[in-house]
Amino acid sequence: MIRNPLFPVVALAIAYIVFACFVSLLRHYSYNTYAADLGIYAQTLRSTLHGRILYNTPEGMNTLGYHFAPIQFLLVPIIWLAPYIETLLIVQSIALGVSGCLVYKLARIQKLSHRTALFVEILFLISPLVWGVNFWDFHPVAFAVPTLLIMLIGLVQRNWKIFAVGLVLSLMTKEDVVMVLAVFGLVMLIAQYVKNRKVDKVYLVIFLSATATYGIAAVVARAVSGMDVPPMLMYGTLRYTYLNGSLGSAIHGALGAFFSRSSMLLLLAYFLPLGLLPLFSPLWAAPAVFILIASMLATRREQHYLLQYPTAAIPFLFMALISTLTWMKNKGRVQLFLQRAWRVLPLVMIVAIVLVSLSPISVIWFARVAWVPGPHAADINRIIALIPDGATVTAPNHIFPHLCFRTVTYIPQWPDEPNKSAGDFGFPNTDTEYVVIDQQREPPGEADMDRLRDEYRLVKEEGGVSLYKLK
Repeated sequence: MIRNPLFPVVALAIAYIVFACFVSLLRHYSYNTYAADLGIYAQTLRSTLHGRILYNTPEGMNTLGYHFAPIQFLLVPIIWLAPYIETLLIVQSIALGVSGCLVYKLARIQKLSHRTALFVEILFLISPLVWGVNFWDFHPVAFAVPTLLIMLIGLVQRNWKIFAVGLVLSLMTKEDVVMVLAVFGLVMLIAQYVKNRKVDKVYLVIFLSATATYGIAAVVARAVSGMDVPPMLMYGTLRYTYLNGSLGSAIHGALGAFFSRSSMLLLLAYFLPLGLLPLFSPLWAAPAVFILIASMLATRREQHYLLQYPTAAIPFLFMALISTLTWMKNKGRVQLFLQRAWRVLPLVMIVAIVLVSLSPISVIWFARVAWVPGPHAADINRIIALIPDGATVTAPNHIFPHLCFRTVTYIPQWPDEPNKSAGDFGFPNTDTEYVVIDQQREPPGEADMDRLRDEYRLVKEEGGVSLYKLK
């Protein structure tokens, strides 16, 4: 009989990793991963290996012009060793699975029992927020979950080497995480000053390093994009479209977005699965509340979904949960209440997780497509197998990730569906050697099809999927 208390901790993490890899790869093989964002980051790493540093065609530039994520450089050796697009999905699943162990470690450091810490790990591994990050393509910001947890472990243990590693790596994941760290440092700095009338050097370091990093990110984005206002700095007006109007319309738009049905569901998704307990530790929960409010105010539809956007909130939500449980454990009457409530609260939390997972803001609902490869996926496989390695190809959004590791792949910019990004597009903008058409999922306009038939010859057509080659 296995008596080691760490066995269930590791077993849960391994079980999650196996399940997450299975689901992620199933989504990929059923053509439910996309150029944005799995294909972009895969092509970015492949380009780096071939001398074009962090370049990808959908964005048409170094990806640091869009998002400050230099942590991608740490993935280059991994991709060199295992040059497959599946590698990114597997590494992402491993990072989030290991984060479950880090959450357990954080709970034990805070003097919670093995049983309670184990339950907190389970809550983490079945959280709809974690699923959204893991099961919707690949994003380097996913690595902010383990790096922020490492930072928090170093912080509460006063182990400054671990803290520094976690902080530095977190600052390398995305500009959104940098902003969250600035908020965290500022909130804790003010709170500690009010309490002790002293400036806490640790939180001052967090705030100043985050502020400096964002400045560096803006300079780098401008340099690599060659634009006075790089795409990274345009996300404000893209996510909050009412900022382009008058003050009155902006207020009306902000209130409409904030109190929309999807925003209210998002509010519940953040706190209900954790029994609303993080709200009792407002300082630790402040970064998560900042991300939540930013998402609720957004007019961009995807911001209200449990995709990659809540990533940086996850470690702080669980830190706040652990802090609240520790506080309740150390209080007399509160402890008695907790002992009674804890018999029912885990069941309530699990029921809430199920409800949130089935809600219209979850990744499962958002996908709205089968995650099992069917006949259409088999048709696409047979068509793209005819494309030789190293060729230049124009491929639809959902086929792009399957080609970008072995060909020079572009996405089309059909005039009927103009793309908002300033990318380097394939046909009809560029005459690539091959063009893949999927009439079932991304049919082009008639004018584009007429031009395609004039300039290209049909190689093969199967199940609504066609392959054309330049004449």
